[in-house]
Amino acid sequence: MNIFPLIHFSVFLIYIYLMLFIIWKNPRAWLNRTFSILFAMLSVWSFSFMFVHNTSVSEETASIFMKIASVGWLGDMIVMLWIAFLFVKRRIRSWMIFVFMFLPLMIFSYYIWTDQLISGFSKYYYGWGLSYYTDAPIFYIWVGYYAVVVMIQMYLLGDCILKTTNSVEKKKAWLIFICSGITALAGTTIDVFLPAINFHLIPDLADIVFLIWAIFVIYAIVRYNFLVLTPKLAAVDILATMADSLILVSPEGKIISANQYTLDLLNYEKGALAGKSIKMLFSEQKENPFTGSNLRELTDKGSLRDLDVSYRTKNGKEIPMSFSGSTMKDKAGNLVGVVCISRDMREINRLIQKEKELAVTEAVVRTEHEKAQELTRAYSKLESTQAILVQSEKLRALGQLGADVAYELKNPLEGIICLMGAYKNKLSEASEECDDIQEMEKGLEFMARIIKDLSDFTKESTGEFTKVDCNEIIYSTLSFVTNRIIRNRIKIKKNLEKDLSFVLGDERQLQQLIMNIVNNARDAIGSDGVIKISTSNIETEKGQFVEIKIEDNGSGMDKDVRDKIFDHFFTTKRPGGGVGLGLSMVHAILRIHKGEINVKSEKENGTIFIIRLPALK
Repeated sequence: MNIFPLIHFSVFLIYIYLMLFIIWKNPRAWLNRTFSILFAMLSVWSFSFMFVHNTSVSEETASIFMKIASVGWLGDMIVMLWIAFLFVKRRIRSWMIFVFMFLPLMIFSYYIWTDQLISGFSKYYYGWGLSYYTDAPIFYIWVGYYAVVVMIQMYLLGDCILKTTNSVEKKKAWLIFICSGITALAGTTIDVFLPAINFHLIPDLADIVFLIWAIFVIYAIVRYNFLVLTPKLAAVDILATMADSLILVSPEGKIISANQYTLDLLNYEKGALAGKSIKMLFSEQKENPFTGSNLRELTDKGSLRDLDVSYRTKNGKEIPMSFSGSTMKDKAGNLVGVVCISRDMREINRLIQKEKELAVTEAVVRTEHEKAQELTRAYSKLESTQAILVQSEKLRALGQLGADVAYELKNPLEGIICLMGAYKNKLSEASEECDDIQEMEKGLEFMARIIKDLSDFTKESTGEFTKVDCNEIIYSTLSFVTNRIIRNRIKIKKNLEKDLSFVLGDERQLQQLIMNIVNNARDAIGSDGVIKISTSNIETEKGQFVEIKIEDNGSGMDKDVRDKIFDHFFTTKRPGGGVGLGLSMVHAILRIHKGEINVKSEKENGTIFIIRLPALK
């Protein structure tokens, strides 16, 4: 029994899966797109060889499928070279490189399809084996061209290994270097050199040899987040929209990038700060977060909060700033950078000074007790306003990023649904294929609903209060957080009152409120737990309210933690797990909506959040 067609078919399915999986991981990245093209070509190659390595097909059929396979084995070496260019971030600055890449492929394809490179086929135990015109110049030109492409690829990767200072990037480059070398050597030996010397005992299985690439991709995704949309990629969009200074710093203390606000604040041109030491921005007369005890606290604890510093502009002017920093680490625990967020304190300091002067003036006619109350209220208002402004800018940037992702996915998904419908109409309703298509349509429509909910959720808040159904808020919010919760083996139980009263509020802010509390419940549980969500109409001495109760059976909190959960930047999560603004935003949103929140929790006995919003009469 000839098992080679089955082997080629199995490899074909692997390549198809990898092509779809990688593009799904990050469809906007060119490196992901190019890897998908590579696996698409390999799938064409493996599919065609199901027929080439088949003893039951004719020589004419084998010849036709070998020509189809040439699309894959000619194109894959160019795509691999393209991957090398993208990985090492080398820009192609001359159109001659494109000519070098693609013109020879067209020439070689012509010689293959006109039977001037492959001299013929012979039948063996595994199917059909080919022979080359080894006395023709085109054969040696083709081999030489292939060798030059491989050497360029290996040079680019080797140069990246020698020059990069990032340990993770160096390991990724080593992986691609080794996989490329093994694949090129083994594939060329089996599919070119052995047939050229008329040795046909071993089938030409270079398409299967490329499984080395598949193993590399799977390992790199699991081990190093390769080809995944990471916070580093998302930061490009966030940097452009934040109204605070945000600087990304390498482990060596060099500036990787700074957002436009920072450049405008310090009077630098775009790109002028990249590669410079972060220490140059700080005044010598003030605290520096990257020296002494501040640096030790940043590296040991993973974060540094509300440090008073002074930034120095290009012309030497000093600007007071409130600095917060947080380290970023990969899954292996290696430091990959530091995120620095700073707020210009000049206006806030002016307000504080004004409040102080006002307090001094009023001290003549007021008692010491009244003066202390006034100052406390002023400082509390300033702190709350600052925290809300910081978080609102971050949420707006992340919302825009979410809207962009939903927009990019919406049209292709609708196109696939239409194609599925057209294909189903061609099938008999009683066929198994029609049932399969219907199941696929259900899944795609479910994805479309999630994308629509995401798009609706990321629309910018208008700030206007409208009549809102809290049950609908809960349904729409859960629609795109449920999958992540289910992956943690957490069940969601809902008990929502059917005749729930409406409330007056901002739909986007209330969605954010529910999401923050549900995410906190998920983190408290970890895995294998239950989140219960219920709604009801209640009446108290203060009037009629809509009550939302969110209960989890997670780790719970002791009294000390419970008393601080609504404080700005208070968090019990490890560095990188959160900045401690989620529940402070919940508190701020409820204050805007004239609502109230009550928390019941004991250590190891779970937590209950009880939210009450005034009901519309």
